[in-house]
Amino acid sequence: MRVQITKGMENASPMGFLERMRLKFSFCYIGNEETMRLSCQTQVNGDMDVVTRPPLNLFGENFFS
Repeated sequence: MRVQITKGMENASPMGFLERMRLKFSFCYIGNEETMRLSCQTQVNGDMDVVTRPPLNLFGENFFS
C-alpha cells in the first residue's frame, strides 16, 4: 500500500531499488514524489505522521513533463 509521510521522513529507512521502481511507474504519487513510500518496504525508526490512503493526484506539476 502506498502511504504519504507528512512529518518525520527522516525517521524512515532509505528507499530501496525495488520500492523506487514501483513508485516510479505509478501515477498516484505525482506531485508528492518526495513524501510517498510503500508501507511494506519502509522501516519506521522514529515518530512520523502518515496518511494511509492519500488522494489520487493526476494534476501534479510533474504529470505532463
